[in-house]
Amino acid sequence: MKKDDRDDFDLDSESERILFLTDVDESPVTTVIAHLFTLAKKDKKKSIYIVINTFGGSVYDMFALYDAMKYIQSLGTAVNTIGIGKIMSAGVLLLAAGSERKVGQNASIMYHWGKSEAAGDIFEMEVEIQETKRIEHLCNKLLSENSKMSIADIENLISKRTDVYLSASDAIHYGIADMILEIPPEKKPKPLKKKLPRKTKK
Repeated sequence: MKKDDRDDFDLDSESERILFLTDVDESPVTTVIAHLFTLAKKDKKKSIYIVINTFGGSVYDMFALYDAMKYIQSLGTAVNTIGIGKIMSAGVLLLAAGSERKVGQNASIMYHWGKSEAAGDIFEMEVEIQETKRIEHLCNKLLSENSKMSIADIENLISKRTDVYLSASDAIHYGIADMILEIPPEKKPKPLKKKLPRKTKK
């Protein structure tokens, strides 16, 4: 691991500009978007941070937040992302979309092939399948634009149509994140030395 791939978390002066995303669904995403626009209008020179810890959610709400992030960034405000815990499905593209992307050293990143829940008659199913393909291609295209991977690389990564799990180091390698969020050695607490209780003879 390169030294530049690691960074510590020092946001003492930016606490009011940290947003949290645990579910990629309409209500939480709408709240985050509202805060993004409010904070950017308040001071566009100050960075905004989105902390992501999610299993994923709605792909349409993911696109809504992605577009809002990119718009705010186009105005000159950095929208940085921090992935901790689980960054899965829709959370992966949102992590990658940050101006500066950090990921926890013990985080799990999961990306997968688009899944269709087509039901109904054959014509309705065909429409749903086509929409799933469109979304899948768009997701891969956007992830390619925000990482070191080409669309072909991404399609190859998920070619087995199963969930693909990546470590923090993998996320750096594929360009999904820039740095690992790690506690500097001098700030790490010293391990406690615990003595095992002695066994008493009966």
